[in-house]
This record gives sequence, C-alpha cells and structure tokens, in this order.
Amino acid sequence: MERHQIRFYARDKGIDRRLFTIPFAVVAVIMAVLFLLRPVNYFLAGALISLFLLYSLGYLIAAAVMQFEYDPYSYETIFYIGTGLLVLASLISHIMVMMDIRQFELGDPRIIGRILSAFTGATKLFVIASVPFVAVYSCFLLITNIVLIRKQGLKTSNMYGIFFAAVMIIWVTVLLLMDFYVSGSMEEVMVHDLIINFFASLFLYFEFMLIGLMITNSVVTGYEPQKDKDFILILGCGLNRDGTPSPLLKGRIDRALEFYNQQKRMAKAPMLVASGGQGSNEAVPESRAIRNYLVEHGVPEYHIIEEDDSTSTRENMNFSWLLIDDPEVDEKVAFSTTNYHVFRSGMMARQAGVKAEGMAADTKWYYWPNATVREYIGFLTENRAKQLMAVAGMILIYSVLIVISFI
Repeated sequence: MERHQIRFYARDKGIDRRLFTIPFAVVAVIMAVLFLLRPVNYFLAGALISLFLLYSLGYLIAAAVMQFEYDPYSYETIFYIGTGLLVLASLISHIMVMMDIRQFELGDPRIIGRILSAFTGATKLFVIASVPFVAVYSCFLLITNIVLIRKQGLKTSNMYGIFFAAVMIIWVTVLLLMDFYVSGSMEEVMVHDLIINFFASLFLYFEFMLIGLMITNSVVTGYEPQKDKDFILILGCGLNRDGTPSPLLKGRIDRALEFYNQQKRMAKAPMLVASGGQGSNEAVPESRAIRNYLVEHGVPEYHIIEEDDSTSTRENMNFSWLLIDDPEVDEKVAFSTTNYHVFRSGMMARQAGVKAEGMAADTKWYYWPNATVREYIGFLTENRAKQLMAVAGMILIYSVLIVISFI
C-alpha cells in the first residue's frame, strides 16, 4: 500500500499567521466599538464572536493539514489540533447561548451574564462530555499497566499510566463536585463559575493536547519513507544483561533491516547508523550490540556506522548527524524507533537540523499506553515555556472576564 510522503518545507511553506492576527485585530476593534455604544448590541457582538470562532476553527484545520503535509514533527502540529478542539467546544457552546438570549430585549442587563457564559460554558460542557473518554482511557491505562507490571515488575517507570489515570479521574471529579455546591449573590456565583471554568479549561487544554499528540503520532507512524535514503539511524534503547538487543531495540533494528533490504533490491543500499552509548548496567555500547545484530543478519560491516557516545534520543540525533553531515551534500535520512516514540524523535531530529523521516517498529499492546504517557509528559516538559504561556493566557482571559462580571 502506498503511504503518504513527507516534504520538509515548513519554514518556507507554513501557514501565514497574518491570516489569524489581522482578523483577530479587526474583531477586537469592532467589539470595542460595540461595547462603547449604548445600549450594547449583544446580539451583533455575539454573532461576530460566532463568526470569528468559526473562522478560527477553519484556520486551525487548514494549519494542521499544512503542517502534516510539510513538517508533522512539530509542536505546532499538536497545538493546531488541540486548540482546534478547544475552539470547536467554544463555538458549540456559544451558538447554544446565542439561541438562548433571543428571548431578551436588546438592552436587558441579563444578556451580559449569558454572553460571559458563552466563553466559560464550553469548558463545563466539554468536561462533562469528556467523562466517557476519561473513564475509558483511564481503565485502559490501568489494565495495561497491571499487565505491564506483572510481566516486567513493579517499578516507577511502569506506573506512569496508573498515576496519570488517577490525576485525570481526581481532576474531573473535583471539578464536577465543586460546580454543584455553590451559593451566594449573583456576582459571587459568577466569580465562582469563572474560577471553576478556568481549571476546567486547564484540564481541557491538557486533555486536547494529549488527544492531539495521540492523533499526530498515529499519523506519523503510518508514514513509509521513500526508498531513496542515504542513511538510516537506528536509535538505541537498552540491552539485555548479556549485551544483546532488548526486545524494544530488536524491533527497531528489524524495522530498519526490513527497509534496508527493500531499498537494496530497488536501488542503492543505505548506510545504517547504529546509535547508542553504553549505560552503567550495560555490558557493551548499544551501538556495538546493534552492529553485531546487523552483521549476523547479513549486513556488510562497511554499510554500518557506529555512534557510541549518545545517552538520549536528542544525543542520538545530534551525534549521528555530526558523523554523516556533509555540507556539500543534501543527505536523505530516515530513523527507526518504536511506534510510540516516532513523533518526539522527529521533533528532536528537526531541532538537530536533521530532515529525517521516521519509521515505526511495533511493540507489545500492553507496553505502548504507558510509554505514550511518558512521551506526553516528556513533550510537555520539553515545551514547558509554551505551556506556561498558554496557562498565562488563560489566567489573563479569565481575569478579564471576572472584572467584566462586576461592571
């Protein structure tokens, strides 16, 4: 079956962000004018917001499609998908509120409360709507983690899924309970709702980023690099006690071998870069174990390059690139890693300046859910500055809404 091919032109072909910033500025000016007029035409303001949300959703869909086309291994890919889901939630809630306020007169002060709920009600609505997803996903994590622990032992790295499921369940439960138990004046209830909806928005943001990561990784694992590569990087990931490749590493080598043999029959054979240093509990460097395995499976030694200094995926990419980079040649590179690890590996390759396409090796059904949670946590921490900016933006928006609620 023919697979989609990646074209790396993201820096030149990425979506023009002025297509969003200019309409946003125009809408902001119009909204400011509308709220300076008396009586405020909330119907016109609400319709304008609905149109802008619809436009934003279309923009994000187009941006995500373009990002997949040119550079799927990017934070922007996750951001466009996750934010698109959040905008969709806001749009649905806003349309529902606009239908509700048709019963009020133009200058009715109660309309402002309804308009505010359009911004905040989406979070409450979609936290409730996401309960089935949270329940199913949490149960899946718990089941697979129990199987993983039974097969590989009780250790912290095998319990990420359990911890993550517990956080999701507790967060949703607290939000739902706090939403039901509130009393006081209209202003106090409104402030309470805004605060609760801020934490609900925070939950939805991280939930949608998780869904975005899952969608993106499922897409990039379906890519099959074109059979014209100069180099294939094999990313190390641990050895058995006797110095032979672990099951995960064996899967990565076998995937690279499959590609190597297919390309060799069609064109020239690519060079295989065995990348991985020696851990404190490993008998030999991972690169040596990879090389030995390749030679045992018929690969000539002159088709193998060893990189034995790296201790992480980022170093795999950086150190391997130092070995193969030729300023006068535009190398065509692919890398082989486990399915759950393709997206982040691609991100690190791009950060190292390597235009590499990933190929995915399968793993056990009970292993990849826990590993996916680990990848998600790694993705967030590696992009923590952007996460802080997103949270700061939410705080600013809800602070403004609280101020408006007292006007």
